[in-house]
Amino acid sequence: MKIVNAIDPNFSLGPEKKYELYLEGNAQFIQMAIFDSTTNTFVGVKQIFAEPNDADVDILSTLFKEQEIIQGKFQSITFGYSSFRAMLVPQSLFDANHLEDFLKFHHKIDDNEKIMFHFIPPADAFLIYTCPITMENTLKSKFEQVNIKHHAIPFIQQALGKNSESHQPIVHLFLGQEFFDMLVMKQGKILLFNSFYYQKYTDILYFLVNVSNLFSIPPHHSHMFVEGNIDHTQYSNIVNELKTVFPFITEENLPENLLYAKEILALPAHQLQTLVGLKLCV
Repeated sequence: MKIVNAIDPNFSLGPEKKYELYLEGNAQFIQMAIFDSTTNTFVGVKQIFAEPNDADVDILSTLFKEQEIIQGKFQSITFGYSSFRAMLVPQSLFDANHLEDFLKFHHKIDDNEKIMFHFIPPADAFLIYTCPITMENTLKSKFEQVNIKHHAIPFIQQALGKNSESHQPIVHLFLGQEFFDMLVMKQGKILLFNSFYYQKYTDILYFLVNVSNLFSIPPHHSHMFVEGNIDHTQYSNIVNELKTVFPFITEENLPENLLYAKEILALPAHQLQTLVGLKLCV
């Protein structure tokens, strides 16, 4: 496993401290961030990425066994599951009694997955998603209370918060390990949200070109925002290739209304968007 620690050396779990814990991951990686609510500062991040010979390793359980910091008491604990299976449904169409029917339009649902949902106020829509039951059980065996969300919740909410008045549609991309999310917006309204599997950057480019044609988006005159929790080298290679067709790409920075330990600022910002976004999203 590849393990990265970026923790303020002055960090301590004293009783006077008020910390919040944010986690993001799936079977391939797990990230942990500690937020000090008294100073409005993220004080530590730990990342664990699985490697090819780690196929049988339970990364979440590994984090709990080996990380002393996580033994502390936190004001709140939020986990964002990173996965392909998610669907955005307008509030006017949403019915909590038919969650599986909604997801079946686009996704295959496994028996070992629990269907969940979350209302995103700026979108006036519900995100329906799944989380492995084993992962939920592991989290609940460790924490008395944990809020289980999906990585697409902060992704969508932060995109909507940009308040663009552009008359051209704007594309937001989230790059995951084996999938990517595409959100297309125009003047604050969502035109499309969907997820796609990919193996190489040409797969992403294929879907981008098709969507650009569908919504009449001129590649050389439109903006695109990109983030993602993948390896930094892989991320940079994909973004550089995309810029050959879509030159106006903005790589997301960390929100400026929060503070960060200098050790965290040394990490690639694109990998931390969900962790930080979980703090900011409703």
